[in-house]
Amino acid sequence: MTLYAPDGLSMVLLEHFDHLTSAIDCKGDDGTLSLTFNSQQSYEYALQAWAIVNANADGNFLLIANHKGCGPDGERQAYIINSIREDGVSLTTYLAAQPAPWSDIGGSYDLDFGHVMAYRPGPERRHWIDKLKGNLDIYREGDFDLSIGHPDDVHTLWHDDKQVE
Repeated sequence: MTLYAPDGLSMVLLEHFDHLTSAIDCKGDDGTLSLTFNSQQSYEYALQAWAIVNANADGNFLLIANHKGCGPDGERQAYIINSIREDGVSLTTYLAAQPAPWSDIGGSYDLDFGHVMAYRPGPERRHWIDKLKGNLDIYREGDFDLSIGHPDDVHTLWHDDKQVE
């Protein structure tokens, strides 16, 4: 799934660079999320990449965290970051982080279900399969009602008057 934030707001996934940190603290009750980096190079790169936050009044970005203590267990938590303090001695950044509900920050998204290889099983069809040259890749697009995927709901998809399983 690819999520597009509203108004072109940049998104940063903490899990993409958490291996560059030695400590992550999302538990602060003061609205501060701290990241301690494990090298000077990683620390300086983060400060450079996030410099727009302090340089511009509208310099916010979304930090998406999937880390223990950052939101409900097993779920990603989005934070709006609007200022950064730094401590070069400890290689720590202190991000002014406001938890953001997905309903407020979720723009549009693309959902990819992957690819299906079409084939006709059975010995009577082996001749057809043997003659098939190359890869058969069928691309389908469709819009789905947002209610699809609710717990305990069962949905059947159909294409060309045939049930898709």
